[in-house]
This record gives sequence, C-alpha cells and structure tokens, in this order.
Amino acid sequence: MMSRILTLCCVFLLALPAAGCGMFQRRDVPYQESRSQSPLQVPEGLDRPPMDEALYIPDLPSPGASRRGVADAPVAGSQVAGDSLYVADDLSSAWRRAGLALQRIPEVTVTGSDESAGVYRVQATATRPAHGFFRRLVRREQKVVESFELRFEADGSGTRIRTVGGSEVARALLLRLRERLG
Repeated sequence: MMSRILTLCCVFLLALPAAGCGMFQRRDVPYQESRSQSPLQVPEGLDRPPMDEALYIPDLPSPGASRRGVADAPVAGSQVAGDSLYVADDLSSAWRRAGLALQRIPEVTVTGSDESAGVYRVQATATRPAHGFFRRLVRREQKVVESFELRFEADGSGTRIRTVGGSEVARALLLRLRERLG
C-alpha cells in the first residue's frame, strides 16, 4: 500500500514539470490569425493633423560642427569642486532654488537658515557599510547623521555654495543639489 502511494506521488511530481513544458497547453494562438487593419480615416469636414515634421528625424551634425549656434554658446550649469558647488545663477535665485531642493531631498533636514548671511544649517543622513565582522553580521549598513552649513557667496556671474563642517556626506549633498539645480 505504501509503495503504491509513493508511486502515485512520483508520477504526480514527474507530470508537474511536464505541464509547464507545453504538454497540456492549447496549440491555437488567436493573435496569429489576426489581420492588419486599414489606417484610420479622417471624417469629412475635419482637417488631418500635419504629420510631416512629427516623423522627421534630423541628421546628426559632425562632432566639430555647430548646430544653429548651440555649440558656440557658453555652457550654463553647475560644477562641483572640492567642498563647493558653483551655480550659474544670481545669489537670491540660487538661495531660493536650493532651499526648495533641500526640502525635497528626503535625507536632509534644514535646521536653520539666515538669508542675509547666506547660510543654511542642514542635517543630512547617509548610510555607510558597517565596520567590523560582528556589526556586519547583524546589519549591513549603519546610518550616519551629520550636521553642517551651506554658505552662499556671489562669485562673478554666479553663486558658489560651500560646505562648512562636513565631510563625504556634505559632498554627496552637493552632488544631489547639482542634479536638482542643473
């Protein structure tokens, strides 16, 4: 009796993978019988939208050629160098835009600000790999909370944002600000 149950279980277990291989599946596939339809017709009295420029793909210019003067224009944007970020924007606009960007970064909390001095005091949270064998067994990462200041200074035609009192967490925040401020 026991060998009969064991035989039935083995047959069932062998039939189970065969069911996924297509042995018990339908062979007729409805999409293979489908036919192409004619394009939609615009009803009488309505205008057809122009589609000539929508489907046009322009040629790529050669690497040294200028395309309508775009390559000749100076590149506006931001650059991170060391503990500072240069933004091609005036001081008040950079202050406002950076404040909005800091509010939208979930790992950052603005603890204070002084627009007249051009300072944001922030607290940033980052994760680092845990050090030590036993700490890595319990948890892979440890949270690091760092407080520092962001100082805004006019620099030529733009604004320089410097970190004061921060380390790699502050630099990572500058890179995030660069992404958001453009």
